[in-house]
Amino acid sequence: MKSKEFIPSSKPRNFVAKNMKGGGAGAHKDKKKAEKQGDVKHKQKAFAEEAESVNIPEMQKQLAELQNRQEVLRNAVEEARKITTEIKYDDTAMTIVNRIQELAGKTEISEQEIKWAVNEVMEKARELESAVYKLDDAFTDAYREIKYKAEELEYEIDDYQNEQRRSGE
Repeated sequence: MKSKEFIPSSKPRNFVAKNMKGGGAGAHKDKKKAEKQGDVKHKQKAFAEEAESVNIPEMQKQLAELQNRQEVLRNAVEEARKITTEIKYDDTAMTIVNRIQELAGKTEISEQEIKWAVNEVMEKARELESAVYKLDDAFTDAYREIKYKAEELEYEIDDYQNEQRRSGE
């Protein structure tokens, strides 16, 4: 291009503005409406108002009940584990297998002929042991759920008490 043929643009190009989807700060937001719906930018004031209306002694009573239930479930988990570990010492399958192998030896039946059946019995015995160990899962899950609820309520009580102290100062 020769310099004589160069035509300057009338406006400088702004690629950012050219490709922008919307403009400005956006639509006006009704702050009162948003606050009523719970969409608040600064929650301290709303939290302080809520903390004043909360019945902390009632929450502490609920917490005590949850902690009592938690203790009961903790004991139940321990008891369930004691019960399920009894399968570890159950040797019924092994005793039967040994007696069958002794009988096979007396009757001159080779171990290879009953080996597949013995292996199947031992596999099922291991599966039974695994299934029995899973019986305490329901107690463990219930304990964990109550524990989390109690912790959450405890933190909530602490938050409300701290907020009341701050607002009282």
